[in-house]
Amino acid sequence: MAVHKAQLHEDVAHLNPDIRIWIVVSEFNRDLVGQQRDMTLSFLKEKWFNDVDVFYVPWAFEIPAIVSQVVQSWLYSVVITLWCVIQWETPHFDYICDSLSVWLMNISTQIDIPLVFWVLTCDTYEQAAARVNENYAIYALNYLVQRGKATQHIDKRIASFQDQAMNMMWDMVSEV
Repeated sequence: MAVHKAQLHEDVAHLNPDIRIWIVVSEFNRDLVGQQRDMTLSFLKEKWFNDVDVFYVPWAFEIPAIVSQVVQSWLYSVVITLWCVIQWETPHFDYICDSLSVWLMNISTQIDIPLVFWVLTCDTYEQAAARVNENYAIYALNYLVQRGKATQHIDKRIASFQDQAMNMMWDMVSEV
């Protein structure tokens, strides 16, 4: 099975190490999700990000409600979700994965905080175990950098348009 390995963006070194990071961890498939959590925490600490809070939920279905509550608090700079659902033999997998994907996507479009969706959705335990070693903390930090750059670009464009509008207004006033 091919696994994509993310590369850390060079601008991550310029992030403030005092940013607050919140991680929600599903306790379902605890051994696999525990590996995700440990890898994420170790990587963040290695990169000097020490203000990290971890919150546990029993399953996966509780994740959107707690993420929604946390992002509305504005206490965190980035939110990372860690969970694993394995297909097994029932359609429960489809209901949970579809519902959580939609809910978390909706939350992410309504907030100004990067929300990293790290979920293992696999057909077998063996597939999940093979994929668990990908470090999504890299994606979280890269996303924080890219989101900041996008915000700066948008702010510059807005300021430019405001200047243009003001100049047009002054031109109209001076013609009168």
